[in-house]
Amino acid sequence: MLFTYSIDIPIPNVVTVGQGAYIPFSGWCLDTEKQIRGISVGVDNKIHLLTHIKDLRSDVFAAYKSISPAYKSLSSGFYGMIPFAKDDIGKKLKLTLNFYYSDRVHSLDMGFVYCQSDNVVETVSKSKINSDLNEPLIAICMATYNPKIDNFKKQIDSIVNQTHKNWILIVNDDKSSQKSFKELCKVCEIDQRIHVYRNESNLGFYKNFERALERVGDVAEYIALSDQDDYWYTNKLNSCLASMEPDVSLVYSDMRIVKENGEVISNSYWVNRQNYYEDISMLLLANTVTGAACLFRRSLVKILLPFPYPMGEIFHDQWLSIVARSMGRIAYIDEPLYDYIQHGSNIIGHADFQAASPLERLSKLFKLTTQFLFSPRGSIKANLKAYVERGWAIYQYEFRRLELMAANLRFRVGDKAVTDLSVLDMFNDRWFSIFPLLKKHILLIQTHTTNHAEWRLLQSRVLVTLSKRLVLSLNQLSAAKRQTSKILAEPGFEITDKKNRFFQTALEAKIAPLELDISESQPIRVNILIPEINFKYLFGGYIAKFNFAILLAKAGLKVRLVIVDKCDFYPQEITEGMIQYPGLEDLLSYIEISLHYNREVTLSVNPLDSFIATTWWTAHIAHQASTQLGHPEFLYFIQEFEPFTFSMGAYFAIARQSYDFPHSALFSTALLMEYFQQQKIGVFASEHKHSPLIASFENAIQTFELPALPPKKSAKKLLFYSRPETHAARNMFEVGLMALNKAIVSGIFDAEDWEFYGIGTEKLRPSVPLANGRSLQMLGKVSLDEYCELLPEHDLGLALMYTPHPSLLPLEMAAAGMVVVTNTCINKTAERLKEISSNILAAEPTADGVAQTLEKAVILSNDWNLRLTGSKVNWSSSWEQTFDRELISKIKKKLNHDGLYL
Repeated sequence: MLFTYSIDIPIPNVVTVGQGAYIPFSGWCLDTEKQIRGISVGVDNKIHLLTHIKDLRSDVFAAYKSISPAYKSLSSGFYGMIPFAKDDIGKKLKLTLNFYYSDRVHSLDMGFVYCQSDNVVETVSKSKINSDLNEPLIAICMATYNPKIDNFKKQIDSIVNQTHKNWILIVNDDKSSQKSFKELCKVCEIDQRIHVYRNESNLGFYKNFERALERVGDVAEYIALSDQDDYWYTNKLNSCLASMEPDVSLVYSDMRIVKENGEVISNSYWVNRQNYYEDISMLLLANTVTGAACLFRRSLVKILLPFPYPMGEIFHDQWLSIVARSMGRIAYIDEPLYDYIQHGSNIIGHADFQAASPLERLSKLFKLTTQFLFSPRGSIKANLKAYVERGWAIYQYEFRRLELMAANLRFRVGDKAVTDLSVLDMFNDRWFSIFPLLKKHILLIQTHTTNHAEWRLLQSRVLVTLSKRLVLSLNQLSAAKRQTSKILAEPGFEITDKKNRFFQTALEAKIAPLELDISESQPIRVNILIPEINFKYLFGGYIAKFNFAILLAKAGLKVRLVIVDKCDFYPQEITEGMIQYPGLEDLLSYIEISLHYNREVTLSVNPLDSFIATTWWTAHIAHQASTQLGHPEFLYFIQEFEPFTFSMGAYFAIARQSYDFPHSALFSTALLMEYFQQQKIGVFASEHKHSPLIASFENAIQTFELPALPPKKSAKKLLFYSRPETHAARNMFEVGLMALNKAIVSGIFDAEDWEFYGIGTEKLRPSVPLANGRSLQMLGKVSLDEYCELLPEHDLGLALMYTPHPSLLPLEMAAAGMVVVTNTCINKTAERLKEISSNILAAEPTADGVAQTLEKAVILSNDWNLRLTGSKVNWSSSWEQTFDRELISKIKKKLNHDGLYL
């Protein structure tokens, strides 16, 4: 392949020009041999250079990266806005797409475009207007689509009952179902002033309102917009007319927010948001004019139509507001004149703006920029995927939408504007438009006016600029370096030492030491090293770490979580995410968090700081940091014998090595600690010469309120902890599945009606076929609240774990009244597990062993009293019980280096 291209947003065959229109045009092109230096669109004899070429296209990159040198296919996008002026009306114009090379121009024929003044549609005839009324005529435009007929009738009645009588109502239906349209028409028979039209095809709400405005013609002096399910107060039209002073182009009012059942949500729309309508740039950033609340002069329609091309989430009332402000003053009535009905089928609903602190916004911008400026070369692709696509989405669907609206406004209004349109410079895609956005953000930083839309746009502009330059730099790599680039792209290799430029394995990078900045001026901290904070993987292990951190902080220690793996960190998202975990809601109130995936970012420490490792690789990091500070050991928070998570090899060996470093040990469960003791691993090895702290704890589990009598069910339910992922191999998914099939074939589930459900993975949805026509319905991953509701609904649990750790899920299944089948492993015997709960049955870790134990479990599941007794699990159910005062006191002493420095 030498050259290929595709058009995403074409120029239509017919363009409605009105007073002038900018039409967006975008696509991608790729020449694997030659460099394309420019692109233009020819419209007859006029050439329009596209202002954006070499835009990033990850979809093209994914399809063509194997045959495209360097990152050419990634920077293959193009975009521009093509103007059509009033002079073009009535003409058939030839279109060409031109690609400019250093030595030639390659032109492609794109056919013709016909330019028309406006759409030809049926309008309301003047003969149908009552001219006897001595009041200005108002055309009410209502866009409908499958309205709830009761709500629709209520709205029609409220319009009919207006104190202002000289109106017509244009109901433009967007091809509702035949039944809905028939009901709609019957309701509209109530008044001859109502005119019903129906689109030949579904246009969507934005274009449907445009079509309704096109039907007004020149019969009315004013226009009002209406939703299909609101309720107007009888004085709405009169009140708006009374505020229509000579210099006013549009009037709008407040509204009351009401549920469908009549319950009032808010007596005003403006609760946690300022109502600002004087500055066009503010109306573009966060429109405050609601279409259904307004009345405007018909003369605006000449500028309004045609609506700008619908890019992203575009709304007709935002376009209306900026046109109105450019042509006159906007007036506001500070009282609700109608009820806005808030319900699930609204196109857009009422929502308050929430403020974010300046520090949070600055940290987000800093994070986005530093990821690209300071990341190792081997992680460039990951950074582009994680952040650039997000920034480009905002840029393409928000910024370019506003840019298109601003360009159309300037094109149509020109020098007729009554307000300064230079404020629209912030929506110009030249690089210097960044500064007006920044200025606007500084002015608005303490307000709720725009929900910080200008900040979001500014971030996307910066991110897009940096990422685009980065990819262009990559494309400039010489052919001689391409082979090196391929090596660097191989999994497991990256350059992390920028000074020495040596190859480093992914394993070596994982355990790379922190860069410490040691100063006695720093407060003394306890540094808990964790891989990441990711709510996709926030299971029992992480919950234990966070509760441990909070309890240390409550005991008077200054605690800092140090994240050592790649992680998207946004304080607001963490605060919101932690709400579902009782006790963790105020995590960020107790602890600091510091990101050090990039090891070149220094960690400021006091010489007396201590370190806590929570995984095998953080143990390597903690050992190196403690050694640098001159401390004999670190505290190892051990929740598994982690080499079991790998096959025999490098990772197994390096994970095993982590227990050889001098440390104190805090084990998750006595069973796990006993395994280490029996195998003489870590603190139990004879090589350890110091006096470590050795203790175990019980991860707090969920408890459940169960009824005294068994709940009535149509079928009994089995819940299987199904995790087929490689990293979850210890959960023995294949053994569990084989055992289930053996049990089904043997008929142990035939006596009653059984349903089978799986939990813990998204990979197998929606179901997995089982033997004898049965199926395992996959529930995926669930939230903590859903999890707590789900467990008591089941009768039998299957949760395997081929390690000495008992796993928390079998314990919580037992606490929920389920009979649970798990497996034995080394010192994790059936007897030891039964001491925790009589609901737990431990099988040999084989398919036959698990199937045989399932047979016993099916029988026991019929004894509700036995299940109730077993639900009283002999285990901790609170973190204060888990990490009691005595244990915390011992830990504090050890973290203070046994009081050596007091």
